[in-house]
Amino acid sequence: AAACYFIVMYTSSQTNGDERSRVLAYIPFFITVVVFWSMYQQIFGVLTVYSDTQLNRSIFGWEMPINWIQLIPAFFVIVFAPLFATMWMKLGPKQISTPVKAGLSLVLIGIGFLMFLPFSEAGPNATPLLWVCLTLAVFVFGELLISPVGLSFSTKVAPKVFQSQMIAVFFLASGVGTALSGVLGGYFDTANQAPYWLSVGGTTIVLGLLALTLTKPMLKLLRGIR
Repeated sequence: AAACYFIVMYTSSQTNGDERSRVLAYIPFFITVVVFWSMYQQIFGVLTVYSDTQLNRSIFGWEMPINWIQLIPAFFVIVFAPLFATMWMKLGPKQISTPVKAGLSLVLIGIGFLMFLPFSEAGPNATPLLWVCLTLAVFVFGELLISPVGLSFSTKVAPKVFQSQMIAVFFLASGVGTALSGVLGGYFDTANQAPYWLSVGGTTIVLGLLALTLTKPMLKLLRGIR
């Protein structure tokens, strides 16, 4: 479906040269968004399974319900989103470009997965809650680098006659990523966790670094849009 959208937008007689160039630049960004959500959404699958068996949810004798773990990222978004927004506003044109933010978001997600390694061989309920909170904070920092700015970026690069379609493509990327997250989560083995954290985290970091190497050609194709 995404390929059809890109073909229609690129080949349309209503799309000018600069707009065609920006459509091409958007393709690697689309792939980055898919990869990001395929990893980030594992918070609601793999992490829940992990927390049920590995996380120490006891707080002064009270055991935190397992489903509360999923509230932690939302809390961090509420806390840090205004700080990120203020930072981008103060930096203005000096801030890093959207392609760089997208690449860094993957690197952060990869680091977040690797942070599970130190406790992968620990016994049941041995992972400190604070450590998981720190890990989820890294995940949220990655989200804040790509999710809010990605929507704005999509409207900027979209051809004038395809504004709504480009926004649809952006949300399609999150949908595809979420579906892939479920597939990847099926490979998680609670009895042998280290290979999963290492492979998923390492692969995500490599893909993030690859995305960063594409920044210069993408900026050239974007024709002034950052």
